[in-house]
Amino acid sequence: MSKMYHPSTPLPSRVREGHFGEAILPPAGVQPGPVYVYDAAIRLWHWVTFLAIIVLCVTGYFIGSPPPLRGWRGA
Repeated sequence: MSKMYHPSTPLPSRVREGHFGEAILPPAGVQPGPVYVYDAAIRLWHWVTFLAIIVLCVTGYFIGSPPPLRGWRGA
Protein backbone atom coordinates (compact mmCIF):
# COMPACT_ATOMS: atom_id res chain seq x y z
CA MET A 1 0.00 0.00 0.00
CA SER A 2 1.41 3.38 -0.97
CA LYS A 3 1.84 6.26 1.43
CA MET A 4 -0.98 8.75 1.27
CA TYR A 5 -0.26 12.44 0.85
CA HIS A 6 -2.50 14.88 2.69
CA PRO A 7 -2.23 18.50 1.50
CA SER A 8 -2.69 19.82 5.05
CA THR A 9 0.47 18.02 6.20
CA PRO A 10 3.09 18.34 3.45
CA LEU A 11 6.07 16.09 3.41
CA PRO A 12 9.28 17.89 4.44
CA SER A 13 10.82 17.02 1.06
CA ARG A 14 7.99 18.86 -0.75
CA VAL A 15 8.34 22.07 1.28
CA ARG A 16 10.88 24.56 -0.02
CA GLU A 17 12.74 26.54 2.58
CA GLY A 18 11.50 30.10 2.86
CA HIS A 19 8.24 29.25 1.14
CA PHE A 20 4.67 28.74 2.39
CA GLY A 21 5.78 25.69 4.34
CA GLU A 22 7.02 27.88 7.17
CA ALA A 23 3.41 28.77 7.90
CA ILE A 24 2.46 25.07 8.03
CA LEU A 25 5.54 23.45 9.54
CA PRO A 26 7.19 25.10 12.55
CA PRO A 27 10.92 25.78 12.46
CA ALA A 28 13.18 22.94 13.56
CA GLY A 29 13.25 22.48 17.32
CA VAL A 30 9.98 24.32 17.97
CA GLN A 31 7.18 22.31 19.51
CA PRO A 32 3.80 23.42 18.08
CA GLY A 33 1.03 24.23 20.54
CA PRO A 34 -2.52 22.91 20.52
CA VAL A 35 -4.74 23.78 17.57
CA TYR A 36 -8.38 24.27 18.53
CA VAL A 37 -10.95 23.67 15.82
CA TYR A 38 -13.88 25.14 17.75
CA ASP A 39 -14.21 28.33 19.80
CA ALA A 40 -14.23 28.15 23.58
CA ALA A 41 -17.96 29.01 23.62
CA ILE A 42 -18.80 26.05 21.37
CA ARG A 43 -16.69 23.67 23.49
CA LEU A 44 -18.36 24.97 26.65
CA TRP A 45 -21.81 24.51 25.08
CA HIS A 46 -20.98 20.90 24.17
CA TRP A 47 -19.78 20.13 27.72
CA VAL A 48 -22.92 21.71 29.21
CA THR A 49 -25.05 19.62 26.85
CA PHE A 50 -23.09 16.49 27.77
CA LEU A 51 -23.58 17.11 31.50
CA ALA A 52 -27.29 17.86 30.98
CA ILE A 53 -27.75 14.51 29.21
CA ILE A 54 -25.99 12.69 32.06
CA VAL A 55 -28.21 14.42 34.64
CA LEU A 56 -31.32 13.59 32.62
CA CYS A 57 -30.29 9.93 32.38
CA VAL A 58 -29.72 9.67 36.14
CA THR A 59 -32.94 11.45 37.09
CA GLY A 60 -34.88 9.41 34.50
CA TYR A 61 -33.56 6.22 36.08
CA PHE A 62 -34.71 7.33 39.55
CA ILE A 63 -38.12 8.36 38.22
CA GLY A 64 -38.55 5.01 36.45
CA SER A 65 -37.48 2.88 39.42
CA PRO A 66 -37.45 4.98 42.60
CA PRO A 67 -35.60 3.69 45.64
CA PRO A 68 -37.80 2.46 48.50
CA LEU A 69 -38.61 5.10 51.11
CA ARG A 70 -37.99 4.15 54.74
CA GLY A 71 -40.51 5.25 57.30
CA TRP A 72 -43.10 6.29 54.73
CA ARG A 73 -46.55 5.12 55.82
CA GLY A 74 -48.57 6.36 52.89
CA ALA A 75 -51.97 8.06 53.01
